[in-house]
Amino acid sequence: FSIGGNRWHVECFRCSSCDAQLDCDTNLLVLGNGDLICGNCCYSCCVCGKKIDDLAILTGKDTAFCAKCFKCRNCKRPIENLRYARTSQGIFCMSCNDKLIERRRRNKLKEQQSGSRR
Repeated sequence: FSIGGNRWHVECFRCSSCDAQLDCDTNLLVLGNGDLICGNCCYSCCVCGKKIDDLAILTGKDTAFCAKCFKCRNCKRPIENLRYARTSQGIFCMSCNDKLIERRRRNKLKEQQSGSRR
């Protein structure tokens, strides 16, 4: 089998997750690293919960977003060029993340200054 410049022996054309044998009629995804994923093992979006059948954006081992839901937690705009900051509070675009870091730095500086006045 040949897909997108990648080639597999018929016996090697298997889902990399469940090892099921695939054929040319199987609904599947080809991951960026060339791995195959069958329709049963497709990722689900962690925001909307729907099966992702086109572009899955993985931000962790089991954390996947569909393209529509991959947005900044703060400004709600789509993340551009896959440049983002993953924090304990969620996914942020770089602009919002930089502002958040600057705000925290200023607050810490204020706390230090008020503490030294005591």
